[in-house]
Amino acid sequence: MLNILPEKLSLKNRNLAIILILFVIEQIFFLAIKAGFIWCVDTPSYMAAWEKIKCGQIDVFRTPVYPIFIGFFKTLMGDEWCVAGIIAAQVIIFGISIVALNGISQRLFSRDSVSTFVVGFYALWPGINMYCLKLLTESLTMSIMVFLLYSCYKLYESPVAKWFALSTVWLLLLLFLKPLMLYMVVVIPVVGISWYLSRHRRSAAYLLVGWCLCCMALGGYSSAINKQLGIPVISIVSVFNEMSIAIQSKLIDPQKIDNEAAAAVFAEANTLEAPSSREIRHCMYRIGGVTSMAERYEILSDSKRYNRVEWIKSAFTRFYRTLTCSALSFKRFGIFPFGLLYAVLTLYTVNLFYRWRRGRRIEWIGLFMLLSCIGNISVMILGSIDEWSRLFIPATSVMLLISGEVIMTLRPIAERFIKRQRL
Repeated sequence: MLNILPEKLSLKNRNLAIILILFVIEQIFFLAIKAGFIWCVDTPSYMAAWEKIKCGQIDVFRTPVYPIFIGFFKTLMGDEWCVAGIIAAQVIIFGISIVALNGISQRLFSRDSVSTFVVGFYALWPGINMYCLKLLTESLTMSIMVFLLYSCYKLYESPVAKWFALSTVWLLLLLFLKPLMLYMVVVIPVVGISWYLSRHRRSAAYLLVGWCLCCMALGGYSSAINKQLGIPVISIVSVFNEMSIAIQSKLIDPQKIDNEAAAAVFAEANTLEAPSSREIRHCMYRIGGVTSMAERYEILSDSKRYNRVEWIKSAFTRFYRTLTCSALSFKRFGIFPFGLLYAVLTLYTVNLFYRWRRGRRIEWIGLFMLLSCIGNISVMILGSIDEWSRLFIPATSVMLLISGEVIMTLRPIAERFIKRQRL
């Protein structure tokens, strides 16, 4: 394979070219053996959302970016070929994100081997790149997360309108692509403040202005749904997820519900010893038949007030359950359990704090990556009862960069230890 690459390419570029070629071959192979389940359980809801959006309506179930992405290819290529167009676009966009991640990793790591490992794992591990072949938001979310980090890097180095516009657009797309990404509303201003404190004030001003614009867009969209349903959210998926958690953990007291029919359903649900996913869905279907969305939202809000301790306990229970689950799993094969992920994050936090104490300088990119991982994990645990491996996918790139940083930190320690053993 090396022979097909130009002789003048540097080693870094040759490694990237090889990774990209292998990525394309892998995608073609998976398509050929039909390992990618292109049409997924959530796909019809995105298709239906586009039908509403093109009629000028708001779909309260799905945020608008991915339905519009689907609608673009349906309009351009027709119903027969739109899936092929969507998959091809996702593969190309992910390929561009590989190049962007390579640019970030070369700035972060002094060793080419670490950079190649991070980029190669991101590009070639099936548990990551298989999402390019699925009609789900995960592939675009991963890619745009890399584009946002890259744009922030360039904005920090060169505070010009181009990078301000791009970082704002990527942030806006992320927020309206997947509601899980709302934690970026917290990450970005913290990064902006760190820029300001490190005397990059023009860059900080650009970033914070873009953040304000995105928050205004979120507020406007939430207000539109509030007028329609009477609940201040950007997607009612969060209500369904929280209701699933409440039923599973028996967090709702039927005696505190005025609606007698709904109270009867919750009373029956509370008698289930360990409700299965099917039983939880059945309970939610019955509750949906006797309550409005606003009533369900109010029941959940009341439960969080009078049963706050139990909600916190249930969150810790789900956190404990994630320890043995695998992140970045492919089929039933996972090599990165969440317990290991938490250990890597802890080591990185200690190392980041040590470097800050030693140099009295805030490393904004470390802060960005750490807060993004913590935010993603927090939202996924607080807002879902399962599918944690898929929900962690948006933070894949920053987690791999953090892993590379930990490898760079531990490598000299390991080398010194090996030397002493030889002596």
